[in-house]
Amino acid sequence: MHRPFDQLGEVLSSERLGSLAGALFDLGLSSLQLGDADRGFAFSREGTLDLRFDPTAGAPAHRLLGTASAETLARWFAEYGELPQSHRLARSIVEFRASHPILTTGDLRRAVARVWGDTPHPRRLAQLFQALRIAVNDELATVERGLDAAIEALAPGGVLAVISYHSLEDRLVKRVLRGPLPAKREAQLGVLRPDRRLEPVTRKAIVPTPSEVAQNPRARSAKLRVARRIAA
Repeated sequence: MHRPFDQLGEVLSSERLGSLAGALFDLGLSSLQLGDADRGFAFSREGTLDLRFDPTAGAPAHRLLGTASAETLARWFAEYGELPQSHRLARSIVEFRASHPILTTGDLRRAVARVWGDTPHPRRLAQLFQALRIAVNDELATVERGLDAAIEALAPGGVLAVISYHSLEDRLVKRVLRGPLPAKREAQLGVLRPDRRLEPVTRKAIVPTPSEVAQNPRARSAKLRVARRIAA
């Protein structure tokens, strides 16, 4: 179904599915998205700065970059890209757009050249584009709502598996699968919270083997976490 994660509940209802035996969330970009220059996901290629997962919905990145305040941009870069120069980058973009619209991936690279120079490290560019992509698609909130809907729909004993690709996603997945933390006294007594819904199937994240990475380099940052529904 062509729907975002957080519409899982509506899809289950429309398809008259009462519960799930299992669910798999793959949070990664597809190679088709990365390979389409007009989507703007590949910072190394010139293309329209869109960054929407669904190009038929929402506002593209270039529109948000044209209207967002410096404070909002700095927050995106700090929270979603974990960039240490978030405020300088935001000011540079606001100053650049005053005389030149930021419509393409190349425009964005030129807008931050005042901070990073003409040849910034690819990792920094990846963090910058990640921050904008998360903001454009409201990714983290959408994923969290989708995971909550899946947990609610799982039958007792049903399994939820999630593949994440960067630290922000993985921290969110760990928190959702873990559930509410017990109070200090409960933790000392080893008491499980009554609202706990899942138990871990994997104690640690499963990561790709070297041979898997050799066959598919884009899998190198993948982490798979699995939990089982324990309460109706």
